[in-house]
This record gives sequence, structure tokens and C-alpha cells, in this order.
Amino acid sequence: MPNSVKIPVAIRMLEKYGKDIFKCPCCTHGRLQIVNTVRYFKTKTQDIKEIQKIVNAINKATPFE
Repeated sequence: MPNSVKIPVAIRMLEKYGKDIFKCPCCTHGRLQIVNTVRYFKTKTQDIKEIQKIVNAINKATPFE
């Protein structure tokens, strides 16, 4: 089985839809930058070990790893 190549989602969107997801939607000239990533959990715990367990969980349906 040949090795798979991981293509970033931004490149896939550009190829499939012709949309640059990093282009500013207002002026269409500037580039957007990621400044923060927020993950929402269905847990009310403040325990850091529990949160790390949720963040690092692997999807059981994933055939890899």
C-alpha cells in the first residue's frame, strides 16, 4: 500500500471550490492569521489531567494508530 500524502484543508478548499480560506472576506486583499484556537468540551471538570485525556483521545472509528 503506498504512503498517503496529507494535504492541508486550505489547499483542498482552494482546489475544490476555488476559495482561499485565509483571504479576508471584507477586503479580499489581506490574509487572515490564526490567533487563537478554542476547543469546547462536554465536561464541567477543571482537572487538567481529565482535560488532557479528552484532548488526546483518539476516535475509536479511526483505522489508523
